[in-house]
Amino acid sequence: MNFSAYEELLTRDAVFLSEFVHRDVPSHTHHFFEFAYVVQGRAEHTINDRTFILSEGDYFLINRNDAHGYRSIAGEEFHIINCLFLPHFIDRTLESAASLREILEDYWLRLDAWKFSDGVTLQSYHDQDGFVGTLIRKMYAEYREKRPGYEEILRSCLVSLLVCLLRNGVEDSETDGERISRKIKEYTARHYMESVSLSALSREMNLSLTYVSLTFKKENQMSFQDYLIKVRMEKACQLLRGTEKSIAEISELVGYSDPAFFYRSFRKFLGQTPTQYRRREVETP
Repeated sequence: MNFSAYEELLTRDAVFLSEFVHRDVPSHTHHFFEFAYVVQGRAEHTINDRTFILSEGDYFLINRNDAHGYRSIAGEEFHIINCLFLPHFIDRTLESAASLREILEDYWLRLDAWKFSDGVTLQSYHDQDGFVGTLIRKMYAEYREKRPGYEEILRSCLVSLLVCLLRNGVEDSETDGERISRKIKEYTARHYMESVSLSALSREMNLSLTYVSLTFKKENQMSFQDYLIKVRMEKACQLLRGTEKSIAEISELVGYSDPAFFYRSFRKFLGQTPTQYRRREVETP
């Protein structure tokens, strides 16, 4: 591959998109950033001293001057869409930025640089919902057609791609306790109206119930059961304030099949009955 040709092209345009078909690519460096999305096939990918397997739907970012290369698996071809860019394509003030961290620290992205480890650019990530693939295909189409305003679309899409990558950096920088707590809270927010089982969640995470329970309590200063009650009561308060649904209906909507048990739980949690709470909220100007 003639990387000097890309360097020359980027000196003029600052961004270049293309679809490549590879087998083996020796380790190399270049003075531009590279965002790559795997469209098809598999390959062994090495970035500096780290090696991992790429497959369809994976994506990654190469910093300036980081060494990387591809090695075909069983002779397979693999297809990638590449977005090569110089940092001043995003913003003129970033011309000297050599890494994603430097872009993040100097650009107006409202994300805290300290949350991201430098390792975020030394691995690949999988496009779980297809959003990244849709975005980079849109960029590729815009680049080929070059309709009026295409550069602005490319710029905004590229920033979105970097944010998608940085989301993984936030998760990677979490401690085990923070990760466990976040997953439990996310699950609870989606399923508080159902029968929520911490033991089932523990099995999903391949961790013991005791470890998950103690970790959650340490991170949140309350047990999971108390947290679940808190979430349900907060949702019940929203429904009492904002709807005319009956107490029995609200009880069922927040996960209590027995209205009498909901009534007692609400009174214990808030120091008043659901009826008293609703009356007070309605009468408060």
